Amino acid sequence: MFGGKYTASGAVWLAVIGLVAASGPAPSTAAEKREPKPITAKLTPKLHQLLTDEMRATREAMARILDGLGNGDNVLVARMAEQIYDSFVMWQGLTDKDRKDLEKAVPPEFLDLDHEFHVTAMKLSIASVNRDRDLQYFYFGKLVAACATCHSQYVSDKFPAFTQRQPPGAPAGGHSH
Repeated sequence: MFGGKYTASGAVWLAVIGLVAASGPAPSTAAEKREPKPITAKLTPKLHQLLTDEMRATREAMARILDGLGNGDNVLVARMAEQIYDSFVMWQGLTDKDRKDLEKAVPPEFLDLDHEFHVTAMKLSIASVNRDRDLQYFYFGKLVAACATCHSQYVSDKFPAFTQRQPPGAPAGGHSH
């Protein structure tokens, strides 16, 4: 899609991403303030397998992106970030039954977080094509933060370290400046 130069389709993606970014975050609701519960047990075996496969592919792509960032390999970063974005497009191929099962298993906030994650991956790809290192680092950081947010809120049964309390006397949020 991005061979190092802007194409018509690349310009369209930029416009789409610009519209998404301009729309801003969703308004805060009481539902967001409630403690989310792990979704693993609510997934059908097929959805569980699809998510597991996507997470493995995402983990591999993230590791390769980190290598690319450290080595200045913009092409690798762009390709891996686009691969992460494309895994979201794969979800568009779910059957109607799968979609209904997914909507029953996960809250809308999960889907919003997942969508934003994949949009951020495309932004990283575009920043890489443009060789904008500062934006690459920024968007990669946002991807890592999104992973931690999702894991702590929706699969804390698989990532129990997120449920551990801060040590006594530790600053709120785990750090201070």
